[in-house]
Amino acid sequence: MICWTSATTPFGRKVRMFAIEKGVEKSIEWRFIDPWNDTSLQAHNPLQKIPTLETKDGMQLFDSRVITAYLDTLDGPSLIPSGAARFDNLRFEAMADQFCDAGVLRMREGLRPEAQRSPDWVERQRGKQQRVLDAFEAELDKLGSEPSLGAVAVAAALGYADFRFAAENWRATRPRLAAWHEAFAKRASVQATVPPGA
Repeated sequence: MICWTSATTPFGRKVRMFAIEKGVEKSIEWRFIDPWNDTSLQAHNPLQKIPTLETKDGMQLFDSRVITAYLDTLDGPSLIPSGAARFDNLRFEAMADQFCDAGVLRMREGLRPEAQRSPDWVERQRGKQQRVLDAFEAELDKLGSEPSLGAVAVAAALGYADFRFAAENWRATRPRLAAWHEAFAKRASVQATVPPGA
């Protein structure tokens, strides 16, 4: 299998962490690219977005949620539980992904010429992120400490918060979430995927 990603995308990091926890990371060739400038990805993903996974039989999968769902079907422990816990995990993944989406929108807005930037737009995205962090804190009991899709997605989102928005100090008002992340961040999957410069 081949996975196109970058070392700084939180979505790619989620997939890499998931693959490590699943025990399939060594069966994947990781290709690190810049999707903004490398048009070769279009041959595998018409959206030219990362992560993109090519399976052994040549199937092209994109969107980190689709990729993690596929990886969970491979040999190894399932990281997506069944029953009600499945939907808790999917909700955590959705919140984590939307947190990261809002962060990417904030970052891209900051790259526009200053006269074209919208402070209201940036604040709207920041507000989404703050509400997601509050939801993580409030619902932490459903997340648990064992590796799962939800836990990996939340860890990737919190790592992105530390990487791109450290000055906002999300830990200050979310002590339970901070303690959870401190413990989970010791896992090999988290340590092996820290973005350069983080």
